[in-house]
Amino acid sequence: MKIKVSVFLSLLLITTASAQTAQMCTTCSTESSARSFAKTQANPLECSPTFDMNVQCSSRSKEVLLVDEATGNSYRFNVFHEQQAPWNLRAERLDLSANAREAYRILMQFHKDLNASIIEASGAYQAVGSLSDNSFIKSDLYNKTSSASSGNCPTNTALSTLLDPNKLSDLRAVALTKIGTGLLSKNNDLNLKPTKTNRSYGLGLRGVQYSMTSEGATRASSYAVTFSQSERTTSLSDVLVFDTNIPAYKSDGMPAGSLTINEGASRVAGFSLAELRGANGPLLIENECLEERFEAAAAMGIISMNTTDIGGGGTGTGTPPGDDNGLPSHPGGIAGFSCQLIEFFQNGRLMYTFRVCD
Repeated sequence: MKIKVSVFLSLLLITTASAQTAQMCTTCSTESSARSFAKTQANPLECSPTFDMNVQCSSRSKEVLLVDEATGNSYRFNVFHEQQAPWNLRAERLDLSANAREAYRILMQFHKDLNASIIEASGAYQAVGSLSDNSFIKSDLYNKTSSASSGNCPTNTALSTLLDPNKLSDLRAVALTKIGTGLLSKNNDLNLKPTKTNRSYGLGLRGVQYSMTSEGATRASSYAVTFSQSERTTSLSDVLVFDTNIPAYKSDGMPAGSLTINEGASRVAGFSLAELRGANGPLLIENECLEERFEAAAAMGIISMNTTDIGGGGTGTGTPPGDDNGLPSHPGGIAGFSCQLIEFFQNGRLMYTFRVCD
């Protein structure tokens, strides 16, 4: 697991030192182990095209800053190859200020405490048992509109939550309150207002701004809500997964967070949300409850819909968004089949796309 850390020095120092890059290391609890890891980050050795006794080889030296995941201890090295054959790799220890070491320790602890708070908030939510036990699914939009054909379509699903602005807003509010409360109970350095935005963590300490950017295998924990019901039951449960940011703090010291849905990790109506949004082309949908869910959202003006005949089954002129609130079928098409491409828009942005066929 690795985290890249960029340290932005004050204007006073910026002319004498450039931004530093650090990585979280899972095996850097001692200077010796940190030095060994630093050597793996060296720039490649480059040699002259003359392959004889006069061959010259060298590499650009590289500053490597490491932070041990378990302890928060930090190490700074200059890594380079020796100029003479056999061009051994060296990692020389460099000084690191006490303020920098403290900033990295605080940022690492913030990273760990935020992850733990997100995991606990997700677990506390799941422990309730089902969505029907929680206040944020009380919206009755789909209770009124999702039973057009059989009356047996589930109402408390990932898709119904995603397509109901009230449900989704309440879910976010509950999640952020739980995460923020958990973080306050764990971390004693929140008065320094450490932040997280996407993969970047930031902290101002004694006039210097430090930042830490996670990359590679290291990922922040995501808030996940698992649903016991689905329009289309599969071996995998539907789940909405949110990436969490803490860009600021409220006047009372409570973290001001935001949640961004992770399309690749979320599953909706038995599909990956990314797939339902056309990541691999329009899915073929044969599920009546899923179709009804989208029809209900279009009828409520939450999304607008565009339909286009495909496969030779029609004119291909399509229907302007908002002009058709149903999923009509047309005769004809290839080998007696009629198919349509259905696209759903929200505020002018294409959100979902799939096919339906007779």
